[in-house]
Amino acid sequence: MSQDLAEPPDQLWAIHPAAEDDLADPPLVVAARTIKEWRRGDYLLSTDWGRLDFDVIHGFLKGAYWSPGIPRATVERAARHSLPFGLYHAPAARAHPVQVGYARVLTDYVGIAYLMDVFVLAPHRGHGLGRWLVETMLAFPDFRDVRAWLLRSRDAAGLYERSGFEPLADGRHYRRYSRHRGYGRG
Repeated sequence: MSQDLAEPPDQLWAIHPAAEDDLADPPLVVAARTIKEWRRGDYLLSTDWGRLDFDVIHGFLKGAYWSPGIPRATVERAARHSLPFGLYHAPAARAHPVQVGYARVLTDYVGIAYLMDVFVLAPHRGHGLGRWLVETMLAFPDFRDVRAWLLRSRDAAGLYERSGFEPLADGRHYRRYSRHRGYGRG
């Protein structure tokens, strides 16, 4: 799938066709993306769609407090409509990197970016990987014009504050509309 999204840098827009098994999802117009990768010790951070392991991503997200029971098709659809970043354990001795973390950004690349679904699997926590993931996303060149970043979290305030996020001082100007009652609850 990475070939569908990695368009030449001089092309501003690319059409990403809906997956054959998801005909209800119309073609997606996305900003042209090039694959970016960063290394830190035995870890790799990548925007390469071809590396994403949806078994790992869905496995974590279906048990996360913010998305309990989320269907795999929904996880994949959300990733297609975002810019996902995969975090991988990739020591030199291993032929294929193993996914150990994930996050995605929902954005218009100008006004707002919403950081979502951030996680690092438990055996890999405590090594600064979550902070590396978030700070790499914030510094990503495609997001240089974004005026405001938002996220919602109830359990990682320290991570986000160290990366420059602040609680909303005055949330009264923000409104929420939701029809969602939870996955599998109608």
